[in-house]
Amino acid sequence: MVRSLYDDEAPEPGLRTRWLYAREADGVFVFGESVRRNLVERFALGEERVVKLQGAVSSERFHPREPGDDLREAFGIPREAIVVGIVARIQRHRRFETLLEAMRRVLEAVPNVKLLILGRGTHAQELARDRARRLGIEKDVVLPGYVGGDDYPRALACFDVKVFLVPGSDGTCRAVREAMATGIPVVASRRGLLPEIVRDGVDGLITSDEPEPLFQALRRITSDAALRRELGQNALKRAREDFSLRRQAEAVLDAYRRWMDAR
Repeated sequence: MVRSLYDDEAPEPGLRTRWLYAREADGVFVFGESVRRNLVERFALGEERVVKLQGAVSSERFHPREPGDDLREAFGIPREAIVVGIVARIQRHRRFETLLEAMRRVLEAVPNVKLLILGRGTHAQELARDRARRLGIEKDVVLPGYVGGDDYPRALACFDVKVFLVPGSDGTCRAVREAMATGIPVVASRRGLLPEIVRDGVDGLITSDEPEPLFQALRRITSDAALRRELGQNALKRAREDFSLRRQAEAVLDAYRRWMDAR
């Protein structure tokens, strides 16, 4: 019996969780070292029973693209603009108010920046469109809604920088790894597994999800093309080496062999 835990934290010990993890499961896959460590400690599991996997990304679907092989023209974004992008459902807990306030300050300091929001939500009008208008930045905020299928990788390729503040239902933050596989540096918060995925100052920047520190991080990266190139190249290298489907499959097979031998 093998379980996979996609959350960004280990569950609290209780009757049900103790039965699932400590008694029934021969092994557990997790996607963060902090989750692995907490699961071992909370449920008194042997180290060999909990295996951390790296999240995987298809390099065939997500990869750097030539200029023009994106959706900037469809979105009305000039080729020379510096695009800060986010992929997330537009919900209250995803801190869009923080992002928009930080972007207001960025737009005062760095010319030619656009914010591209890929996502939809029942509160999109209130949280994104109305707020951007009140802040006076509506002309620099692009809201095409949900973009899926073959258009999604091309929409992602519009980004020069990706922002990720609050993990959603996928605690493994797959959208961050997709951006990194496209060669895009990431500005992320210290929430969940994000500090494990994005190495601060190497392939992105880690910051607090408050307006001032987020503004400082975004201003730094939008105003420095050389920094964006360096972080983006490092992000791509990490994605190719650590987030490959083959590497994940080999780790899964190795764990199954060890657990079966132990039985």
